[in-house]
Amino acid sequence: MPVRNNPILGYTICSECEEPATVHQQSRGSGRFLYTRGCDCKYRNSTGKVFQTRLWYSTDWVPGADPVKPPNLAEPPEVTPEPRERIEPDVVADEVDEAEDDESVSGWLVTGISLLVGAAMFLVSGG
Repeated sequence: MPVRNNPILGYTICSECEEPATVHQQSRGSGRFLYTRGCDCKYRNSTGKVFQTRLWYSTDWVPGADPVKPPNLAEPPEVTPEPRERIEPDVVADEVDEAEDDESVSGWLVTGISLLVGAAMFLVSGG
């Protein structure tokens, strides 16, 4: 009996090999489970709740595709941002302003001294 390929319903990234894969759905049997083809894993047809749920919610469905929800689908995974640790600065704002002022004063001082030394050398050389 020839193998009948079910139509491509969408595209996803395989959770095992992380390669692009096509998503198909069984057309007969006790459940309408999803499966993938075309990645390095060749063919993945796990009927487990975790696999079916991940595949259902991570697939980019082809426009016009009409997939049937697998019978053991779990609730959609909630995407909650991970709480970030607050980073306290080592220097307070007043110290930053003072440090910038000190740097600008020292910069002007070095520039002024350099100009005076250059002028003195010019005069001594007979210029």
